[in-house]
Amino acid sequence: MEAKGKLTYSVEIYTALRVMKNKFKEAGLQLDTRYIDYYGELCPRCGVPFKVYRNEVKDAATVSAFLNMEQQKGIAYCLCKKCVRGMSAFTATKDARITEERVFEKIPDLRRSKKPSRSVIELEKRILRKIYGF
Repeated sequence: MEAKGKLTYSVEIYTALRVMKNKFKEAGLQLDTRYIDYYGELCPRCGVPFKVYRNEVKDAATVSAFLNMEQQKGIAYCLCKKCVRGMSAFTATKDARITEERVFEKIPDLRRSKKPSRSVIELEKRILRKIYGF
């Protein structure tokens, strides 16, 4: 299912996105919102479609992002309620790969040119912890 135009969200999602954009800016990184804006009609973690009426996404639970240090940017996306409830440290790595691949399918220019090294992955984790405040 492809979005026919720019998607819209609840005030809560827009507020969270604005906070996230500011935190990324403070960290010296750009936040790419194309997935949320044009392809976010499905949860990239589980692949289940959101309820979308007239391009308004009704049941997105939260905004999240992953980093691509190669491009010096974060890539924002929304998760569904089921995924937010089911997230754990034990599934984080597998979930991250699946989420990234679903985003890259829609926006190929965000794809990494090579698999990130362990040190790059650790750097990305440290930056995200700082941005998310934990």
